[in-house]
Amino acid sequence: FRYDLVTLIRSESYSAEYAVSRHLRSRIKELDAASAIAGEWAARVKADFIDLEKQLLYHLLGDSRESLQDITSPVIVIANDLTPSETAQLD
Repeated sequence: FRYDLVTLIRSESYSAEYAVSRHLRSRIKELDAASAIAGEWAARVKADFIDLEKQLLYHLLGDSRESLQDITSPVIVIANDLTPSETAQLD
């Protein structure tokens, strides 16, 4: 993974953010192609890759957002889809 990113950055002059997104999106496309064979496993791994991409881009771009674990009072969470890392923060 790291070697692929370094190669994209050095040889293609991609920014780190674009290299991360491009590399992970290519892996996601591979999982889409394999989903007919791998089924539910491919869908779970695809969700993990999307989550990883979000986390890396937030870090690289310096974007901050409120973490679910910082919520101190009872709330109802409404979401279209929670990533594995977001679900793990729920108490």
